Amino acid sequence: MDVEAVRRAVRRALAHGSALPSHEELVELEALLREHIRRLLPAARARAAAPRPVTPQRLRYRARLEWIANQAGRGLGDGLSAARRQVRSLAQDCRWLLHQTPEWNRKATP
Repeated sequence: MDVEAVRRAVRRALAHGSALPSHEELVELEALLREHIRRLLPAARARAAAPRPVTPQRLRYRARLEWIANQAGRGLGDGLSAARRQVRSLAQDCRWLLHQTPEWNRKATP
């Protein structure tokens, strides 16, 4: 997993600005973020499947994974504003998934 490539895509998708990105740029970002999510989801799902007691936190974790899988399957919607919202949502989900990975946790520990 190329953590830095995921982080770059997330930063790009979440960049603030007054002008909306072009439709082509949003399509490109959506495809990139979906691919990152596709690669990150299996590790997060494996973590959720590990035998542990069921707790409210674990149930929220599983629900978040299902939400992300559902969102990643949706299209951009109609219009630039809807497309931008969808891309930003995918970026936030991608960032959350990245924070669940062993690669991220190793980098976060000095």
